[in-house]
Amino acid sequence: MVTNMDHDGWVLRESAAPNAEHTVLLLAGALCSAAFFDDLMAEPAVSGASMRLVAVTLPRFAGTNPPDDLSMENYAELASELAADLGCDAVVGHSVGANVAIEMAASSIQRQIWSGCKRSEMDSSATRARRNGWTGGQ
Repeated sequence: MVTNMDHDGWVLRESAAPNAEHTVLLLAGALCSAAFFDDLMAEPAVSGASMRLVAVTLPRFAGTNPPDDLSMENYAELASELAADLGCDAVVGHSVGANVAIEMAASSIQRQIWSGCKRSEMDSSATRARRNGWTGGQ
């Protein structure tokens, strides 16, 4: 059974097995709503698995309010916060939702790399990266 809800301005559709072991965040694409994933949620092989599927409409699409910052980095940050709030183990995206998922992964890896470095190593690594053409996603 699919349930509609709202979470901090996000429009969600949820389908969950009782006592689901895993939660998957499904990010819809541009011009799509969370209902895009209804067929997937209804698929017997998926609906019978021990997982909770949470499909979302990205803010700004399907009649939802846009965030103040429309950058991919901001969408990734907002989606990362939502994934953490919902206790998601995985993220799946379609179209623009896939771009958000990729940016979420890239941001997470970048944070892990930088958090493991000393400040002097970060400065020299960032300088080397910029010299080699990396712009830090700007």
